Amino acid sequence: MSPPIPTTKELEVGIVASISSKINQVIAQLFKSFVIVLAKTLSGVLIVLYKYAGFIFLQEFVATASFAEITVLGRKIKPLVFWGRLIGVGDPLAAINSELEIDISVITQGGELIAGETQLIGSLNGFTYTLQNNLDLDAPIVQGFFKAAADPFGGGGAGASGNLSAGDVLSFATPYGDVEQDAEVADRIVDGADGESQEAYREKIEDRFGGRPQGGAGLDYVYWALEEAGIINVYSYTGSPGEVDVYSEATPASSGNPDGIPTAAQLEAVYDLIQLDQGGLALRRPLNAFVNSLPITRNGYTIDITDLTGEDLPTLKNNIEEAFDVYFFGREPYIDGVTPLPKKQNITLDDARAVVNDFASAANGSFSSVVIKFTVSGLAFDVYTLTEGEKSKLTIVNYLTS
Repeated sequence: MSPPIPTTKELEVGIVASISSKINQVIAQLFKSFVIVLAKTLSGVLIVLYKYAGFIFLQEFVATASFAEITVLGRKIKPLVFWGRLIGVGDPLAAINSELEIDISVITQGGELIAGETQLIGSLNGFTYTLQNNLDLDAPIVQGFFKAAADPFGGGGAGASGNLSAGDVLSFATPYGDVEQDAEVADRIVDGADGESQEAYREKIEDRFGGRPQGGAGLDYVYWALEEAGIINVYSYTGSPGEVDVYSEATPASSGNPDGIPTAAQLEAVYDLIQLDQGGLALRRPLNAFVNSLPITRNGYTIDITDLTGEDLPTLKNNIEEAFDVYFFGREPYIDGVTPLPKKQNITLDDARAVVNDFASAANGSFSSVVIKFTVSGLAFDVYTLTEGEKSKLTIVNYLTS
């Protein structure tokens, strides 16, 4: 058993007792007594050493290493990032600034908008976007390229919140007489993405320790693809002879899709990462493996609960629906040697009944039956197993209380 870390007071008492024992005298407990003052001073020094030693011990393990920057002997380090570099996952993925192509309506032709000085503010998100190239006002509508440069949260304009869609409106920060005050997004050129969180980065390091690269094994494709910002789940399969099918799932914020279906740019980035490492060298996939970078697909389900009763029925229904959301979004295909246990590829009627029963019982309620229907076929089933690249999603919960 490890010894407990003493408090400052316990150290002080111990020092006084030790000195008293050595000189064979009772120490006067006066506040300004030399021994008392000495004990207080030494206990303060010792407690710092105890805590510093404990902190150093925690840095020896990935699960407890600090993500914050610390300074040791004048050198700034992030212990968790050092672990990431050591095992080969690199630094945490940095946040990406969104870049937009903007349509600007010209009132008076012949002028020019200056790069770096011309700014637009998004009415939906409050982000500030800066013009990247000098723009001649030589047509009724001109298109300029703008990059997110600032945001209300102090993040320098980086992150998925800076993403706008075609048709969204922005306004000039400083009015220009030659152009309309409002401009419109024509296209998003670069998808903004949030920086990698401490939890996600730590988990990636732990996963890499548990599954070292094997020169083209199924798990390698997962790790390579996860280096792309916004990609959170990857499933690799043996495809046609000589081919590997890699299915990716993105965050809704980075992809702009509530189901996490990656954009074409994200799929292309995944493909590129599998071909070459971050140094631009072809050290990854086997030479004879052709890679298909594909998006996941989502299946929707309907849950019919018959004769549901209970206290505060609206709250009961909401709790059940939230529980089903967690359950269905957690279902995913299982790939032997790639997907960590436990297996989550089966959607079963028993699981659905258990969810309803837990909440109905807590609300002193009851129900007659629970039926799961696959929304494409509309057929009820007892067990459905997800196939290649599929992810499940709850689309509707029907409560038949008649």
